[in-house]
Amino acid sequence: CGLLRFLQVLMVCLGALSELLGGCAESLLVLTEADWTTEERELATEAAEFKELMRGLATLRRLLWRLGSSADLFLPGGDDDIAKGGDLSAKDAKTLKELHSRASAGLDSARAVWATVESGLRSLELPLASWEPNECFEAVGCSSGSGSAADRQRSAAPLCTLCLLPAKPPFSLEADGSTYDGGVVSALWRGGLWHVQCANFWTRHGSRSKLLTELGVPDPFVEQPS
Repeated sequence: CGLLRFLQVLMVCLGALSELLGGCAESLLVLTEADWTTEERELATEAAEFKELMRGLATLRRLLWRLGSSADLFLPGGDDDIAKGGDLSAKDAKTLKELHSRASAGLDSARAVWATVESGLRSLELPLASWEPNECFEAVGCSSGSGSAADRQRSAAPLCTLCLLPAKPPFSLEADGSTYDGGVVSALWRGGLWHVQCANFWTRHGSRSKLLTELGVPDPFVEQPS
């Protein structure tokens, strides 16, 4: 069913995200060690490779927010809600409960690792690029549609295939002249509309996750031969 696929994809994404963030946290931790001089630390943080890491962290921050927001919107409130969720066989209900538990744990884990990343950034006094989640396109698109004409237009935006949050259609223009937001750019891919960030993340990390193999399911976004 649709909820089963959503929970599987969510669990896979959160697992891959936690793994990526864990590697980033370790890289930051190395730079906080006492045997680095101030000059050495400055040289390291000015290197092109480290700047790429910082850009990647800004993207991962947004992906984690998207997945967390989607989970908050679509995850059942608990096992009891799943049990009441319609005409489910006992086997399907059990499977959904297990996936719900694992997805919820995965979200908690990813958020905990992100807190470690934030702690490392604070220790190094390295701010990420400014971004306000409550004002981004995806958040406005989840609103009730009240407000300006631009806000109402965003509230009717199509949803990203991966995160299920509003995505700006390709080649669309901002009627209100707001600042360009590259993070919300989307593209048509594999029969659906995707945030480019979400598509790249799934291609490079989600689709290669060992969790897909563990679940015994093929890539859900690839058309399977009949």
